[in-house]
Amino acid sequence: MKRKGAGTAIVGTPDQVTEALQDYIDAGVSHLVLSGFPHADEARRFGRGVLPRFTKVTV
Repeated sequence: MKRKGAGTAIVGTPDQVTEALQDYIDAGVSHLVLSGFPHADEARRFGRGVLPRFTKVTV
């Protein structure tokens, strides 16, 4: 199945991912849909390596 609509991939070190996400935030993006595979491993990696770098996060 093809994914419809626009999409992008952000990959790299936690510093690189944080910087790329901050660029979106600075541009006014307020919501993101994150995906990774395997899902549980990537969610843990993001939660430990990237999420703590943001001071204000709403879920």
